[in-house]
Amino acid sequence: MRRTCFSGAEGSVGDAKGQVPLQTSAQFVRIYNAQAHEIANAITAVVINAQAGLHLLRAQSPDLEEVRQTLNNIANDGKRAGDIVVRTRAHMKKVAAADDAADR
Repeated sequence: MRRTCFSGAEGSVGDAKGQVPLQTSAQFVRIYNAQAHEIANAITAVVINAQAGLHLLRAQSPDLEEVRQTLNNIANDGKRAGDIVVRTRAHMKKVAAADDAADR
């Protein structure tokens, strides 16, 4: 029997010590979908902030401090999207490792 686990608070996949086992693939899909939703939000924020920055630069006298803040927001949102991808990959690796161990 395959026994894959996740922690309820973070939704992260891990070993069975103190964590709730994933009973169905539907639970895994819910966790994955939450991560996909979170990354879509981060990417959307990058696009919206980039559009705002372009709008600010088109002004007759652009407010460079506001442009700088917008660029910082873009960098932070891009980093957040990257962190989500890294976290999702780590979840997938743990699920695969747990499945391999359960198959032995």
